[in-house]
Amino acid sequence: MISDDESAVLDIIKVRLADYFPISGELCRIDLVDATLAQPDPRCRCDGPLFVSPWSVSLCVRTAAFDKMDTDGGLAICERGQLGDPRVVPCLEGQLMALTSVARLMTGPLVRRRWAIGYLNASLPLSALPRSATKDDYHRYYLTYPWLGRYLPGRPARAPAYVRAPAELCLRDGGLDVGGLRAWIGRQVARTFEDFAWDEAMIAALPEPVRVLEAVDGIHAMVGGNGFEVWLSQARGADVRRGYHGLGAIGASKLQALMAMGIALAASQGAEFSHEDDAGWARAIKARRPSDWRAIDGHEPDRSYALLESELVPLVHKYAEAHRLELIAVPRQEPIRRPRRA
Repeated sequence: MISDDESAVLDIIKVRLADYFPISGELCRIDLVDATLAQPDPRCRCDGPLFVSPWSVSLCVRTAAFDKMDTDGGLAICERGQLGDPRVVPCLEGQLMALTSVARLMTGPLVRRRWAIGYLNASLPLSALPRSATKDDYHRYYLTYPWLGRYLPGRPARAPAYVRAPAELCLRDGGLDVGGLRAWIGRQVARTFEDFAWDEAMIAALPEPVRVLEAVDGIHAMVGGNGFEVWLSQARGADVRRGYHGLGAIGASKLQALMAMGIALAASQGAEFSHEDDAGWARAIKARRPSDWRAIDGHEPDRSYALLESELVPLVHKYAEAHRLELIAVPRQEPIRRPRRA
């Protein structure tokens, strides 16, 4: 059920959308599409391009570019409970203004690699700016790194310092929401995947807990779906080193031991990292080299995934809790003021 106040905000959004769409540049564009549900769900509402669920509000769009497959998806607007926040409309307008700026400046190579909704959905938290922020304030913020500004010419010579995650994204009833924290770190660690020297300098400047969580999150994503063999045979040495160190930092000894054997086996089979100039780190990891991958995950990624879930997931939560103040902008509590004695 949508309240009258929520409906009023949604009506304002629908009126404002006409000022921005279609978003187009010389090589690419974004169009609105109607929200639909594969299966009816009484908890959700499709209102033109707006999709309202019990948890969030998003805008359904389609990206298109020359010689590139169209992609459909949603641009995050806000969490459902934030619809009453006065920043909702200015934040959305600032995002659409920024996307317009990016579309007009996109080069051919960037369009081919990045013009898809998965890359363009910045999901900037409302709380990045104060409640008095205007659409122009959000427009300027969206065009900074690591948000949509990473697609503009003139990337900064070095990435800005890590911004601690907003508490409302990562804390639920006082407890840590690791999923929200991982999503925030993922946006902060936005690599180019083209300028590797810049990427490495950016990651090296991050606080240690951020580097650790980014590395083990990469292992969870890559190894959980494919097993160690696929990832270790293709990964760059820097990513493998960080992953191995990250497992040790959180105390995932079983996974780290498996990975050590996998590194030895992958190197002997000519993995990409073994051909890099600096491959001495791999030889420095002392581990038994198994005869084949059956000793590690046996070409059965479910075995690795089960260990990831049983060992890595709880240890990530424990590690993040231990470094909460370095990772999250926890609101400062006002000191208790005792009344003066008469």
